[in-house]
Amino acid sequence: MIIHSLLFAAAFAAKAKMLVVLENERQKNEYATVLNQLNEKFETYYKLADDADLHLVKYGKNLYQNAIIMAPSTEEFGGDVKTKTFVDFTQNGGNLMVFASSNIGDAIRELGAEFGIEYDETGTKVMSHQLYDFERDALNHDHSRFQLKASESFLGGSQPIVGPAGYAGLLIDNAVAMKIDKKNTLAFPIVKCNSYCYSWFPNEPITEYPMAVGRDITLVAGIQLRNNARIAFFSSMSMFSNKLIRQKFITYWNNDKNEHAREQNSVNKFSMHVFGWATNNSGTFRIAVFKHNLVDKENQRNDFYYINEEIEVTAIVQEHVEDNWEPASLLFENLWLDFHRLDPFVRMQFENQGGGKFTAKFKVPDTYGVFNFIVWQTKLGHTYLEHKEQITVRPPRHDMYERFIASAYPYYFSSFSMMLGVTLMSFAILYHRDVSPAKKNN
Repeated sequence: MIIHSLLFAAAFAAKAKMLVVLENERQKNEYATVLNQLNEKFETYYKLADDADLHLVKYGKNLYQNAIIMAPSTEEFGGDVKTKTFVDFTQNGGNLMVFASSNIGDAIRELGAEFGIEYDETGTKVMSHQLYDFERDALNHDHSRFQLKASESFLGGSQPIVGPAGYAGLLIDNAVAMKIDKKNTLAFPIVKCNSYCYSWFPNEPITEYPMAVGRDITLVAGIQLRNNARIAFFSSMSMFSNKLIRQKFITYWNNDKNEHAREQNSVNKFSMHVFGWATNNSGTFRIAVFKHNLVDKENQRNDFYYINEEIEVTAIVQEHVEDNWEPASLLFENLWLDFHRLDPFVRMQFENQGGGKFTAKFKVPDTYGVFNFIVWQTKLGHTYLEHKEQITVRPPRHDMYERFIASAYPYYFSSFSMMLGVTLMSFAILYHRDVSPAKKNN
């Protein structure tokens, strides 16, 4: 784990490569605000979705660290890129962001299915008759634009993903409904609809129950694989266009005050934080140092332990912040320690001592064998942390047992009482003699 962390640090030293797959050349201008932000942080390469020279993996190795698919209506990718290519790309540690829209094509639909993401039919849109942008909706009359409040829409306020609090509203346009397969335990919603949303064809009567309604509709989904590769699926690509991302305010109907109200559009802030998380630039941690020793300062032996000895375990955790590794903050929690032999004999939470230092103390179980120290953390939005180190637990030496045990006083009493009884009985037998009857008659 420590060696892996050093390699991870070396990878951050230089600009990571990013492939941006576009549907057409016009998108470079339509999404210039977001793309320029990515150009500052990554070494970006642009390809069209149907380019015959489109490649992600070569000779089993990734050509890029990150890939963004901004081609929602694509029916088939060019080059040697197939749906399985993206699976191989992420299994090799690559990060992936996939954008969809109401005119979703088969290529994106099949790609989502590989990761447990189901899309609604092509042409359907997520709509709301309660929370939507009045001004933009008046331009197209199809109720395809709506506004969501962060307090209702975000999953648990996961700071590593959506950033600190302070969101006003999100303007989401032409979104296609997504549902996460419950069998995919690694996937989770980042943004969900409020209870007023539904998915259907605009301006058409609803003839059957929609694929998803209300909170069942996912607008932005995240996946973090076991190798810490991250994947983000967005139901709307146009929400990151220049027009929507530069719009400062959203006009909507406030039911509480029974009047029109305006709120700040937070799409730009949202994109910066979610893109940072999806490219492993936030919520990224590593265990830089791991050590263990006896609590007894006079004996610093740590190559093996005897049963019932008291151990102190120390871990130094660092967070990747703006191309540097900094000590984890006091807000970092849920770091756990297992003392494991087939099953955990000890499971406890580390104490955050500040400065990225975490400590835990425990008593070695009264069982000898080969054990493993396992330091781990699984928290939404954070990288999976796991560090293993093997140690031997021995039984005490013959001269390490206590000479007298106070709790065994009944056994001590019975032993000494028997010795006393034998002594008295021996004395009686040796020195007491009965007078014979003949001597008594005389």
